[in-house]
Amino acid sequence: MKSLYYIIMITLTAMFVSCDDMLDNIRPYLDKGETIYVGKADSLSVVAGRNRMKLEVFLKSGFSQSLCEVTMTDADGITVVDENPMVRTSGLQKLEYEYNDMKEGEYEFKVIFKDDAGNTSLAEVVNGHSYGDFYESTLANRRFSRISVKNGIVTINWKSIENALFTLLTYTTSEGISNSIEIDPLESTTVIEDAALGTEFTWCTYYRPTENALDLFKSSDTSDTFPL
Repeated sequence: MKSLYYIIMITLTAMFVSCDDMLDNIRPYLDKGETIYVGKADSLSVVAGRNRMKLEVFLKSGFSQSLCEVTMTDADGITVVDENPMVRTSGLQKLEYEYNDMKEGEYEFKVIFKDDAGNTSLAEVVNGHSYGDFYESTLANRRFSRISVKNGIVTINWKSIENALFTLLTYTTSEGISNSIEIDPLESTTVIEDAALGTEFTWCTYYRPTENALDLFKSSDTSDTFPL
């Protein structure tokens, strides 16, 4: 009987010690009390541009946000924190922040919201790219396979090109006026009826680095001469 008593006492003691150890593991979190989270960003997107970017923040949860904190980190690990006071106006709200004079390269944007009491939201992160001179230097100009003249009319047969928006060709008319025409990338033949034969013409090709980019970029100019 005494053996059974000791076994029960040892078992109960072990249980109490085990429970106390478990509490020790979570006690720091219990001591902090309840954590209040502010509504976080529903989604983020970055619109690229020439040495600039636009951050779009979509928000639909919570109504207590009063500050949007944006932390930008470039490829060299340099971090800049931008604090933007804000007012909630509707359940589904879009915030836009534009950043200029940015060096070319990749950036990380981390967004958190704060309320007037200092409570914060969970962070949302998105990456984006700023484009500049290096990107522009890699762009190819469209080339033509043949240029001919018949009855004073110039015909240019173009080679195909990928990912271009258009090619801009500038020439002098027979009346001595400078004129420019846009050539669609799917256009394989361009006919010019009023060119001043024997004069120089130039052209360049325009691109957009992403579908919704803020700015256009162009290849370097190429020059040639209309045949006589």
